[in-house]
Amino acid sequence: MDNIEQYEIRQYRLEDARALADIFYNTIHIINVRDYSWTQLEAWAPKSSLDLAGWQKKWLKVPPFVAITENNIVGFSEFEKNGHIDCFYCHHEWIGKGVGSSLIQTIENHARTLQISRIFC
Repeated sequence: MDNIEQYEIRQYRLEDARALADIFYNTIHIINVRDYSWTQLEAWAPKSSLDLAGWQKKWLKVPPFVAITENNIVGFSEFEKNGHIDCFYCHHEWIGKGVGSSLIQTIENHARTLQISRIFC
């Protein structure tokens, strides 16, 4: 893969919520439309998934890792203390540019630090 960048990965901040909700919704509706029906997409990411209240509550409990480049949020992933990766999304314009690789590397390093031997989705 050419043009793979290293991304700054940091913990979630409250002000990230809008960008992360947008990435979730847009990635599903722009990228995953190739593999899922409209009904499936709407069940997975309805318009209401853009509302921030639910996300903010969730992310206070499980703060995601956030990928950034040039002050732009380009991806995020949740990693739970039991090794479960829940949300793992890259901005639709940044897919194939190493965002996901940077996020998974951060998760793997964090898992080693916490002595988590199994990571799963």
